[in-house]
Amino acid sequence: MFGVGLHRAVVTECAARRYRVRSREIAARYLDRPQTAAESAVWWTEYVVRHRGARHLRPVGADMPLYQYLLLDVAAAVLAAAAAALLLLRSLLRALLGLLPLLPRRKEKRQ
Repeated sequence: MFGVGLHRAVVTECAARRYRVRSREIAARYLDRPQTAAESAVWWTEYVVRHRGARHLRPVGADMPLYQYLLLDVAAAVLAAAAAALLLLRSLLRALLGLLPLLPRRKEKRQ
């Protein structure tokens, strides 16, 4: 039931004029290139061979240690700062509550 209705809806929408026009516009933009994809691949391969590996095109992250690439050092610093702030807040609250006189507690009678 659901699959048939879905198929019919997709076919109807794909047959609509606005989708055909839009897909042709996108195809025209894609095909408007100075080289084919194969020619571009050959050119870049030759470029890398000419420049002996093209080290200048490598991403910076390729030479980083993994902990730095994943920003684990930054995460550790943020967590340490948050933990220090929480401990400081806890000690301040304890000190402030220690200065306040305690309210007298009512004693409950036990039977």
